[in-house]
Amino acid sequence: MSTDDMQLDELLANLSSLKPKDLIGIPPAHLEWSLAQFVLSLGQRLPVHEEPPLADLNYKRVFRFGRRYLPFAIAGDFPAVGETEVYTLALATACGILHSRFLDLAIDAPATTSPAISYAIPHIYFQFCRLLSALFPVDSVFWNEVERLTTLTSHAGITEIQLHTKSVSPYTWGEFQQISHDKMALAQINPVALALLNGTPEVIPIFQECWKAISLAVIINDDILDWREDYTRGDYTYLLSHVLLSSPFHLEVTTGQLPTLSEVGVSLFASDLVEELYDRALNALQQAHDLASSQECYGLATLVRETAEWMQERRSEVTVRKLLQLFRLSIKTEPSNREV
Repeated sequence: MSTDDMQLDELLANLSSLKPKDLIGIPPAHLEWSLAQFVLSLGQRLPVHEEPPLADLNYKRVFRFGRRYLPFAIAGDFPAVGETEVYTLALATACGILHSRFLDLAIDAPATTSPAISYAIPHIYFQFCRLLSALFPVDSVFWNEVERLTTLTSHAGITEIQLHTKSVSPYTWGEFQQISHDKMALAQINPVALALLNGTPEVIPIFQECWKAISLAVIINDDILDWREDYTRGDYTYLLSHVLLSSPFHLEVTTGQLPTLSEVGVSLFASDLVEELYDRALNALQQAHDLASSQECYGLATLVRETAEWMQERRSEVTVRKLLQLFRLSIKTEPSNREV
């Protein structure tokens, strides 16, 4: 949705209604879908009393979002954590994700972002902290970990802007992995919180290691889907940096001349870079699945497997799209349509 459609009063009303005691009895899958809708609608919808529209084409997108970012998928790995605690954590996580989305909008596109977004940020952050404080006292080690993860996320964002915005520079795979892991570090709050509430902090490193693979997959997919917008803004992702610093663009890019959007699309079509990135994501997810399964963290293993299935589906879509474009080319379709 456009940020111009975001109504601050609607957001504040929905924030004030995030009370765990009022949501007990709502099935976890239903609440997961409702909170995902809340985040994706920029806080404008909180359909806790509506039935999920299973036939809606958008349902799968909302479902996947909820599975990745809310605690329900892995809650079964922490049997000592009660329903009220899981629901409270889910509400806090939804606020945390929404807070991150608003910050991204304010930073990435300040000229086109509604002022309501900036004014809403402190309200969302307050609710995030208020909900978590019901689970963890101020002297809990949980807050140390939240601070560490927040610092990782902030540094990753700054590094990406300083090194790979407005100018094309070499981007190593190791650097991309680190930035991808750290940009989404705050998503690790769910397993950290659940492990501490469950009394099993020793499993935190296992979940964090697996979350790195999930984060890498999400960033890779976002960069592939958004390459046109990224290129137009001058955000040179790992994907774009490798295209621009390879043949046939390397010489002109090093002299300050950038190819057109269409030329970049044709180069992506002709290369295997998109497929290679999906394959790297799939390899990382396979290793994460093996780790989660070996530690009998079956909720986590299922989430990793679902993410891998999504990556394989996206990779297959790219292959099919390329084959269709080649077919069109064979019957004299304009080459300008050959883009990923």
